[in-house]
Amino acid sequence: MTMSAATDDLYKELKAATKRANQRLVRLEQADEISFAYKHAKNDIRNVLGKDTGLPRFEVRKDMSYGELEKRLKYVNKFLNSASSTQKGMKAVIKKRDATLMARYGIKNVSELHRIFKEEDFDKVKELLPSTMVVQSISDAINEGMSADTIEEKLEILLLHSKDEYLIDKWHELLKQKPVELEPNPFEGVNEFGEDIE
Repeated sequence: MTMSAATDDLYKELKAATKRANQRLVRLEQADEISFAYKHAKNDIRNVLGKDTGLPRFEVRKDMSYGELEKRLKYVNKFLNSASSTQKGMKAVIKKRDATLMARYGIKNVSELHRIFKEEDFDKVKELLPSTMVVQSISDAINEGMSADTIEEKLEILLLHSKDEYLIDKWHELLKQKPVELEPNPFEGVNEFGEDIE
């Protein structure tokens, strides 16, 4: 079966975009920069595009229908157009995030916070509790002298209680803090890390 001219053109466009996107994924992995864009691409590749094994990579095949090519091109372009899909863009996002963290949460030692952000347990806890509260509590704990290693241990303990109805109380107990009063988000259009919401 031969491709129509339109399908062939779309295939060529997707093939070139896929090559660029996969090169960016490799560069981010080599730089140990698991960016916002990288996480979204990994999720899209595994959950939406159906590739569940190995390193996250976009793929294109000649036997794909026009609709499948369009769908894949949408996700590849979403990654390519994200500010944090390149190392330079990721550095700009980190700089913006650091400024946001310092202004919003009063964090002084952002390097400790970055260590925690890279932990898988941090992402799991953010799914269970309001992320603003989690970041505020961790920032307060770091500012009070708690090490990233100790906080990581507390995250593990909290996840053991993830079925607990009083999870928020357990979180504050672990970090020995009073409950955090949540304020409205002054950074509309960005997430808690200062990254643009896509």
